[in-house]
Amino acid sequence: MINVVCVKSGTKYNAEHVNRLYRMVKRNLDLPFEFYCLTENPEDIYPEIQIYDISEYTDSDIKGFWPKICIFDPTVYNTPGNVLYLDIDVVIHCNITHYFDNVNPQKIKICFVDSDTLVETAAFNIGYNYNTEVNSSIMFFHSNNMKKIYDRFMANPYFVMNEYKGVCRYLWHTFRDDLEFLEVMKDYYSTYGVSVAMKHKRGWGKYRFERVNGEWINNPDVGLLHAPHIPFCILNGVTAQDDLWECAEELFLEYYK
Repeated sequence: MINVVCVKSGTKYNAEHVNRLYRMVKRNLDLPFEFYCLTENPEDIYPEIQIYDISEYTDSDIKGFWPKICIFDPTVYNTPGNVLYLDIDVVIHCNITHYFDNVNPQKIKICFVDSDTLVETAAFNIGYNYNTEVNSSIMFFHSNNMKKIYDRFMANPYFVMNEYKGVCRYLWHTFRDDLEFLEVMKDYYSTYGVSVAMKHKRGWGKYRFERVNGEWINNPDVGLLHAPHIPFCILNGVTAQDDLWECAEELFLEYYK
């Protein structure tokens, strides 16, 4: 049994964001799975989705993205096994079954952020005590083997939150030896944040689109990346910008159905 899990904390996302992620997994995973949502508000989430209540954490100021740490607590899952964690705004383009052929039970497979490729990497690290070269929007691991990540956080959560200011930095600097990597533009891509220079150098301009007079057209210098042959798309940096978020919602609408 595969365990697929997401986290909905606060009001940034609603139940439909969870439900549509479930629909994308169901359409693109050919193995038996249970889908979990860690949330303090399960209203309107599909009944077939398993709810894990995180109000104990959010009520004690472990909020924002930090409840994601709970995915490493094995008591979340009814059945031990491989876990796929997905941020709620991840888009799944195509079949992902093959990723479970070789999950290393002793490692977390996580998105490696090529610092020469994504301009968002540099901005992401400005003003922080630690940098990061991973993005935790997508992670594969075994439910029984990463409890140390949860335990270390819970031993002093307010120190960890203040010191690292992000789950990605916490994982990169504290558990780097436990990580292996998904490759950008092979396993995943970020729809926003690719530099123009690197986009041209690597031939990614053909995947760049903008909305003009009601139609999506290719424009190598502006717009959003859309590469449907790559299984996962990450929308980091888009949800905080209303105009880009609206465009992304329309661009990826066919995958949400």
